[in-house]
Amino acid sequence: MPRTIFRIALWFGIAWLLWYSFDTWEKRPTTSLSANEQLCRAPIGWRLAVLDPAFQLSETQALALITEAAEQWNKGTGQQLFVYDAIDGFPIYFQFDERQQQLAQRLLLQRNVRRYDEHLEVLQRQYQRQLAQVQQQHVRVEQLQQEYQQQLLRLEQQRAGVMPAAVQQQWRILEEEQRVLAVQAEALTAEQRRLQQMVAQRNSLLPEQQAIGSHELGVMSIRQAQRQMVIYAFADQQDLLVTLQHEFGHALGLPHSDDPKAIMHAQLHAGQQWLTATDFQLWQQYCVN
Repeated sequence: MPRTIFRIALWFGIAWLLWYSFDTWEKRPTTSLSANEQLCRAPIGWRLAVLDPAFQLSETQALALITEAAEQWNKGTGQQLFVYDAIDGFPIYFQFDERQQQLAQRLLLQRNVRRYDEHLEVLQRQYQRQLAQVQQQHVRVEQLQQEYQQQLLRLEQQRAGVMPAAVQQQWRILEEEQRVLAVQAEALTAEQRRLQQMVAQRNSLLPEQQAIGSHELGVMSIRQAQRQMVIYAFADQQDLLVTLQHEFGHALGLPHSDDPKAIMHAQLHAGQQWLTATDFQLWQQYCVN
């Protein structure tokens, strides 16, 4: 009898050890993910938490722009990195900051001046080409005038009573060339006035410009893998879209890029609109390789 009880107890002990080992093995993680790998795990849910009415942006507009920014990452990487999750998604706050908004407006002003300069540079090149054409036409007309005057002088010396057909033809060519030159000169004068007006408009912005210091239009904070995005300011909806794309990149744990054309560059500027190859290479470097 004691031997039977001992056997039963032994079997219960073995069974318990097997169950405990199996249960512990099931709960043990198979791999240890790094902090960067945890941030890259997709899909990442997001939600619109607070929209300050001071932005004068409707909820529909805000959601559309956030969705577009997220989709740019999804399309560019070919993966569902970000999804809308109204319950468990990380919160996005639109928190109006008057000082930051003023900086955003100054930044927009600076961008507009830069665009004026870029457009004026193109127009100046066109003007120089037109000026060169008019100068060439002017030289041609002067040559024709000289040839015509020489023909008239010879006719006077010969005391010819009737002007030859060749001289008459030369006169008609000269008249046509003079007409073309007058049209070109008028167009050149109009283009010069247009350039002067654009320069005046561009310069009218300059007194309002102020130096733009450091500014944060948006911030992505991550604490213990918990994300939170805050938008403080934007000059226009395009700037907001760029800022959202930038902060979504930080949500993946991506750092800033040295490429000024990239969305992940530290500073917002006129050349940024959509994610670039550099941005996706940065994602591959931190999240794929």
